[in-house]
Amino acid sequence: MSAVWNIEEAQSQLPQLIDHALTIGPQSIARDGDRLVIVVASHEWDGMVQRESDTAALGQRLQGINQPQAGSLKSYICG
Repeated sequence: MSAVWNIEEAQSQLPQLIDHALTIGPQSIARDGDRLVIVVASHEWDGMVQRESDTAALGQRLQGINQPQAGSLKSYICG
């Protein structure tokens, strides 16, 4: 679970905030109770970016599923 740090805490305890992000998980930084940013370990970020890229590529591949092409199984079955 993400901890919420106010800006002053984050500034004064930056090494601890980073350690928490690396060991516990994403850490939020808030001002006046409103979360502004989230500190995430780089390996988690890279994984999220890769999954998003994989999801986008899968979505592009899936777009053509309902469009029969010559020689496709659907064309074969439906004539």
